[in-house]
Amino acid sequence: PNPAALVFFPQGCEVLGSGARSRVYRGLYESDSSKLASELFRVGGVDEVLLGARHVTVTKKDHMDWNDLSEDVEAVISKFFDSKLKPVENPNEQAEDVTSEDSETVKEIKRVLEQRVAPWVQQDGGDVAFARWDEEEGIVWLELQGSCAGCPKSTITLQALIRGMLSHHVPGVQEVRDIAEFD
Repeated sequence: PNPAALVFFPQGCEVLGSGARSRVYRGLYESDSSKLASELFRVGGVDEVLLGARHVTVTKKDHMDWNDLSEDVEAVISKFFDSKLKPVENPNEQAEDVTSEDSETVKEIKRVLEQRVAPWVQQDGGDVAFARWDEEEGIVWLELQGSCAGCPKSTITLQALIRGMLSHHVPGVQEVRDIAEFD
């Protein structure tokens, strides 16, 4: 797990609901569509918020300590869900939308990510999003999100789990890379 991220599972309720696309917010000004993320950014030291199907992952700023943050973050989440507000404006947006422009390979990559990879990484408060496919090189570019982003073990996740699953199910996949490493 990523020591800079904590995962919260609100008791007795889902966050976005099953099948919904995780949402990542990297600051207060990106959180207009989420009342919950906006409230969490008002807690000093919160760097990023990921809202998943059944969890909220909060990443702290490097200089902060979870001993100083976790109670406030937990209080915001509890109060929010007690008020019965919706965490986002459109929670039913489905994961990894397939478009008519997608090649058959990209469609299959997105299907494997949604059905096989995402449930596994979401258990640890993370998620993964398709970025692009380089057919010539056989490289799938992904964005690691939530607790997966910046995790010391993300290379293992990418190469052992994700590359293994994709290369098994999708012909032509040779390598998987994190887009953040090359931005």
